[in-house]
Amino acid sequence: MGTIVYIVLLVVLALAVLFGLVEVLPKIRKLNNQVEKSIKTSMNDKTLIARMDNQKRQVSGLNVRYGLMAIIFTIFVLSIFYAQLANNWMILALIVIEVIFIMNELKNSNLIKKNWNHDKDSLKLMQQSNKLTFFMMIGVFIAVDVFELLFELLYAQGFTLL
Repeated sequence: MGTIVYIVLLVVLALAVLFGLVEVLPKIRKLNNQVEKSIKTSMNDKTLIARMDNQKRQVSGLNVRYGLMAIIFTIFVLSIFYAQLANNWMILALIVIEVIFIMNELKNSNLIKKNWNHDKDSLKLMQQSNKLTFFMMIGVFIAVDVFELLFELLYAQGFTLL
């Protein structure tokens, strides 16, 4: 009976996370598009715009944010299929990685504000987009931690996918 309760909790949590992402991601995308339009309309030099686009593509691949998210989601996906990975040590490791992510994002938001060289409207839009992304990721991290706990409980009862 306990296994069924855990599976129902797992499905409800997954649906809640998906609903939250469906609600928030279009808003973030809209804000990012507004920021880009605002920056491009405030700049007149075509070569500067092209250089900015090229620089954005190069830097995005080296961002710490994507590396940490990849680690977290890889652990999450692996623990779905290999439930023995979902243990207390893995949950502690996830929490440490999530704290590093949060500290990095707080540092990044201060750097953006400090080094912003475009108009104030685009800065406000960028800050709104960063706040939404930050809180969305905190929600996703909490959900991943709860998923890991549920996977651990299911594994303790002998339930695995593989």
